[in-house]
Amino acid sequence: MNKLFFLKIAVLFVFVFFVHQTKADTLDVIFQSAAHDSDKAFSVASLLKYYNSEGDYYKTIQAGGKVISNYPGLLADKKTASSVFASIGVAHYFKGNYASALENYFKTLKIREELNVSSAQAVMLNNIGVAYQDMRNYILAKEYLFKGLEKRRLTGSKIGIAKSYNNIGLLYYTEGSDLSDSLTKEQYFDSAMYF
Repeated sequence: MNKLFFLKIAVLFVFVFFVHQTKADTLDVIFQSAAHDSDKAFSVASLLKYYNSEGDYYKTIQAGGKVISNYPGLLADKKTASSVFASIGVAHYFKGNYASALENYFKTLKIREELNVSSAQAVMLNNIGVAYQDMRNYILAKEYLFKGLEKRRLTGSKIGIAKSYNNIGLLYYTEGSDLSDSLTKEQYFDSAMYF
């Protein structure tokens, strides 16, 4: 990627900040200014993550939908597709649209399994578990949170393992029971603190 392209993207984001250009226009500018598909993919992924970080979930969903419907060729790159579906899923989750979040999370998980990236799979397994927890489907929440924990153990990510233990502790706390597992909810929280 060349320096001119990054300069264009920087100017674009400044323009978005100060002029409040709509997300559809922003995508059009990206697709007109980016010379290569890899530049477009990077820019789209960055834009969707930016919208989510600003809490503008509507823009994430709208822009992500536009990418899926108007630029399907861009989704041929599995990393880009994974990023787009994950960002849309996160936006739906924070809007309380858990079924739509899960739909996008499962698409993301499938792609990440094809890419064979265990750490990215673990994140999505945990996202799925948390979404099920918020839907009060504690059985599926537990299943996916433990799958995420196992993936994180395989990768050796101490921070990831701690997050998984914390999510499991929260599940048991939310559910209000101490299921027949060997660890209680307090032990899961303590394990999270250990890591």
